[in-house]
Amino acid sequence: MSTTTRQTNLILNQDWKTIYQTFQNADFKSYDFENLRRVMITYLRENYPEDFNDYIESSEYLALIDAVAFLGQSISFRIDLASRENFLELAERKESVLRLARMLSYNA
Repeated sequence: MSTTTRQTNLILNQDWKTIYQTFQNADFKSYDFENLRRVMITYLRENYPEDFNDYIESSEYLALIDAVAFLGQSISFRIDLASRENFLELAERKESVLRLARMLSYNA
């Protein structure tokens, strides 16, 4: 219960402009294909050195890692596009702008 109260106080005490600015400046470059692939291979090398030691490019495991990295990049890109539509200054679709205006009780 104290954790919920603390989280509520943190959110309510922040200025909405500060929160909006952090979302506007969100950078999703860390979710690109190369970085995701590198992080997964590093994780495997550190935690499973005996089980996984085949790092040649024609390995089936590296093909699976490449597929997961591609899906991670694709999903993060789609989430970024969808989240930008929730802010009036960043919205590009007409439907998103009209929904945001209706939420503020503005009849366009």
